[in-house]
Amino acid sequence: MPHLFILFTTLFTTIFAEPLMLHKGAVILDKSFDKASDVDKDTVKFNKETQHKVQNGQLHATPPIIAYAGLNKSTKWAKSAFTRVNFTGLPQDYICQFRWQYKAPTDPKVAAKSKVYLDLGHRCLRLAFTAEGTTLLIENHLVDSDGKLKAAGKPTSIVLDSDPLVKLVADKWYDVVTEVKGDELVIQIAGKTFYGRHPMIKKERANSFHIDAYGDGYLLDSLKIWQSGAILDTWPGTRSTITN
Repeated sequence: MPHLFILFTTLFTTIFAEPLMLHKGAVILDKSFDKASDVDKDTVKFNKETQHKVQNGQLHATPPIIAYAGLNKSTKWAKSAFTRVNFTGLPQDYICQFRWQYKAPTDPKVAAKSKVYLDLGHRCLRLAFTAEGTTLLIENHLVDSDGKLKAAGKPTSIVLDSDPLVKLVADKWYDVVTEVKGDELVIQIAGKTFYGRHPMIKKERANSFHIDAYGDGYLLDSLKIWQSGAILDTWPGTRSTITN
């Protein structure tokens, strides 16, 4: 029986891709969501009235329009299909890995607009993951691409990388590894490596990592964040294979 338990556990242990750019430093956050205390007010924030529960080793994040169904709530976000969970108190440079699943929307109109944003900071560095493809971009409402203050209006948007073949699929588990240091950003997801390098990357980060979704919410199975260590010796060669 013990041998069978070990085999069962091994088969269902997630093996994440290794970081491509950075050595791992000290662990900052380590959340398996096996207990409610993994969701604490000092490191996890829920915005736009996102509701949540910890159950069966997963964080269930649900938009208010689903969570409030039948409760006759009349609040600012009661009819919103947007879910936002923030992990806060992070340094400027870090490595983040997590496993998540987008829940299939039950409303066809919502399903037609399915999207997930992986944000480093609030709308600063963003991986936009949709059913039409995926784009890595810088988005800023305050400054232009040269870093100068801009008038109110459409945000500055700088596309760093994209792939129309990497598409959001509901009810599928995704393993993600994100690395950011200085002016470079690397995200591994769905067998694809997205890469960006730009002076604004170094300026645009806040001390948080956000997982946002438009739809019926998502499941988060685990999340672990390290301080960034030194640049890997292999990174220059790896970078050239990614960018060519």
